[in-house]
Amino acid sequence: MFGRGNAKVAKLDAAIAAAREQDEAAHIAATAKWHEAHSAWEHERELGQRVLAKDRRAYAAALVYAGAFDEVSAYGASVTVAASTEDALVVSVEIVDDEIVPTEIVKLTAGGKLSTKAMPKGQYWDLYQDHVCSCAIRVASEAFAALPIGRVI
Repeated sequence: MFGRGNAKVAKLDAAIAAAREQDEAAHIAATAKWHEAHSAWEHERELGQRVLAKDRRAYAAALVYAGAFDEVSAYGASVTVAASTEDALVVSVEIVDDEIVPTEIVKLTAGGKLSTKAMPKGQYWDLYQDHVCSCAIRVASEAFAALPIGRVI
């Protein structure tokens, strides 16, 4: 009625064009994200098939991909896969952080103060042995959980 119809139509056409551009950008981003996820899935599937086919070279890659020894490494141990067969895995566990096992005993006195004294060597080596054994058991447990093997050495 007042000649504003053409201006409104032009404004709506511009909004449609902007919405199409936004949709196209969102579609491109979603497609890129899907391709990335599909690539990761394809890698996992291929690695899983190689592990199930008992490909010895895939064992180490599967352990690294699964992060099987990350927590053990956080406790001062270095884990190395030395060798593998179709049914067994040979793993080397080395304690690299000597300070993980304490060398002092801390006690609370009757007066409420902290008292420290050197730990006896026998007690220290008992704790150290417990730490080494727990790391070895954890490594074996993680290997059994990640791989279809019957032995861990």
